Amino acid sequence: MNKCIVLGLLGLLTTTLANAQSSGFYIGASYLNAETELLRETDNDSGFEARLGYSLDEHFSVEANYLDLGSINLPEFQDAGGSADTDGFAVTALGIYPMGRIHLIGKIGYLWLETEGQLGSIAGPINYSSDESELMFGAGLSYNITDRIEVKLEYNESQHFNWSSLGINYRF
Repeated sequence: MNKCIVLGLLGLLTTTLANAQSSGFYIGASYLNAETELLRETDNDSGFEARLGYSLDEHFSVEANYLDLGSINLPEFQDAGGSADTDGFAVTALGIYPMGRIHLIGKIGYLWLETEGQLGSIAGPINYSSDESELMFGAGLSYNITDRIEVKLEYNESQHFNWSSLGINYRF
């Protein structure tokens, strides 16, 4: 009787561990370089991305992303200028084409952004705030170092922003 209980618990534990190893969830972070357009001016800055993803199978994943797209500095002329910071969230779907350890990635999603800053004017500084939402798409490559660790290089674009990123994912 005790052998049956021990074998049953061992089987349950083994099944639980096997399911945990193939959960499909992953987390990741990336360093990015973003080009931002604001008030007909463009500027480049660095930022970061943090993500939580779920692999539906080897060809499809979904991600929720937090993005810090850096700052834009507007040129100063006639006592005007200023800077603004942009942060946002994105929900994306990824199509993946595996080729051994290397994967081609196609990405489409929706981006919600908030830009805040202070703009200069002849009359004095003006606080600036803008909320936007826009469609985004991207492409990239990833390389599986191990079954759990992946390095990825991506280029993403939306109406007012584009960014390239280098990051890492960890699969649970």
